[in-house]
Amino acid sequence: MGLKISINIINRQQIVNKPILFFTIANFTLNLQLIKLN
Repeated sequence: MGLKISINIINRQQIVNKPILFFTIANFTLNLQLIKLN
């Protein structure tokens, strides 16, 4: 599910552009940490 969220944010990024880039990176990093916990 985390990967789907990241893909959705990347798709929105193309519309909204760079301000979301930082959030995308932060979210991706958070997803990686959750995967490591699992």
